[in-house]
Amino acid sequence: MTERELSEYNVGENLDQLMNLDPRGYGVCRVLYPASRNYAGGPVAMHAAKKLYELLDGKPSDTIVYVMTGFILRPHLQPETDGITGALLFVRALIRAFGITPVLAIPEKNKPAVLNCAPVLGIHVYDDIEKARSLPLSFAYTVISVDQAEADIQI
Repeated sequence: MTERELSEYNVGENLDQLMNLDPRGYGVCRVLYPASRNYAGGPVAMHAAKKLYELLDGKPSDTIVYVMTGFILRPHLQPETDGITGALLFVRALIRAFGITPVLAIPEKNKPAVLNCAPVLGIHVYDDIEKARSLPLSFAYTVISVDQAEADIQI
């Protein structure tokens, strides 16, 4: 194993362990992770990073990547927050690493969180894809209905 391979392995292992922390004790990660790891042939985070790099490296700056996140927690009818935070960090990484324009697809109730969190991360958010494409450190968002019939029409 080369020094680079060892570094990639260790970074991947550390990220996987961090992502699999289960402070609430749901146990879902422990059930799903082994199959993901088996499919990836090693640390899942590093596998995903390499696949993204293969897919996006060298793409023109007007390339659009859609990222979908957010769901409404029942019975309170409030948006979840950890997926939004992770998606925004992912959007920022895509902008910084590849210079492309991500488009975040979210339910309407997630919109305030996205609009308020994006500036904290140093990224600019627009409801117009072309405007986001034309400005640095920017991404766009689109609202997807939580009603299945409406969402099918939107997509």
